[in-house]
Amino acid sequence: VYNSNDNITVDTTGMELCDLILTLDLTNFDYTSKTGAVFTVKAIDKSQEETTAPTEEIPTTEEPTEAPTTEAPTEPQTTEEPTEAPTTEPVISGVNVKATSNICSEVSQTIDPATGLVTVTYYLQSNKNVLNTQWTLTYDNTVLKYTDENNTYNGKLGFMPVVSTGELYNTTVENQITGGCSDLALYDFSTSKPFVQVTFEIVAEGNTTVDLFVDELRVGNVDPATGSVDESTEENIVVNGMLSENAFDVISTEAKIAVGGGIVPVEPTTVAPTTEAPTDAPATDVPTTEEPTVAPATDATSATGVTTPGSSTSDTPKAPGTNSGAVQTGNASMAIVILLVLVSATGVMYFTRKRSSK
Repeated sequence: VYNSNDNITVDTTGMELCDLILTLDLTNFDYTSKTGAVFTVKAIDKSQEETTAPTEEIPTTEEPTEAPTTEAPTEPQTTEEPTEAPTTEPVISGVNVKATSNICSEVSQTIDPATGLVTVTYYLQSNKNVLNTQWTLTYDNTVLKYTDENNTYNGKLGFMPVVSTGELYNTTVENQITGGCSDLALYDFSTSKPFVQVTFEIVAEGNTTVDLFVDELRVGNVDPATGSVDESTEENIVVNGMLSENAFDVISTEAKIAVGGGIVPVEPTTVAPTTEAPTDAPATDVPTTEEPTVAPATDATSATGVTTPGSSTSDTPKAPGTNSGAVQTGNASMAIVILLVLVSATGVMYFTRKRSSK
């Protein structure tokens, strides 16, 4: 109640536990008559119910001031619907396969389960050849199923397509495959080739990870004199899963994911036999080296291999297209002398008989 020149009092009886909002509107206030001011009191209890304190003044027509209580805008805060957008991740209609490793960067690919098979391959290239390695590959069999059938090539497991000797694998542990190899003759990885490769059958949709952990990797160069590794060139690239400081100065790696079965190891193994073909070709030219046996006709070599000074008993080469061969004995000049002697003797005998018949 406005009861003095400088005092306004409000009766708060019964409103001790309420929040009070005092509003004084001087829009129509006349300073001369000191009238026209509108004073409003709002009492809000704990249940948020609003009550107005009794006043003798003209009812505040400025109820619109209550409009600011349009706390409706607080409702738009429920526009947290965008949080539902991230739930679009499960919308992946397929298998999101991620390939990781301690020796290369990870890659991922979403694959249609209808394809049936997916193959994860880790490639390796090295400045030096591989002496030995040991690794462990893990996977989730609730999404990707392993079978020997999908990983058998040429009658044996082919987790390391380039390796054909000294390899050893173990698939008896659930969700895990271990493998390794060792050969003093070394394995050629001078170009990028499949280091480890596994094919899985897709049995469910979702996100899954295939991880290759290389425990050991040792490289070196071949000693041409022995055909085995030159110990002075041996170098550890990975020891107990830890890469050496200069590992990537020696090797380069990458992971790939592909639909379907793996790379049949026949490809790298068939390349090697083709390099042996040139060694067979020269063998067909060897017969041409028999021709020089014609030249040694002047050599004094007997049929029994005994050399006699001044004489020759070498075999006369067979005439082309015939199976016969004559044995020539003595020098050509000696044969002529003997022939002349025989002719002369025949002539003497002829004339002697002629003379005796007379």
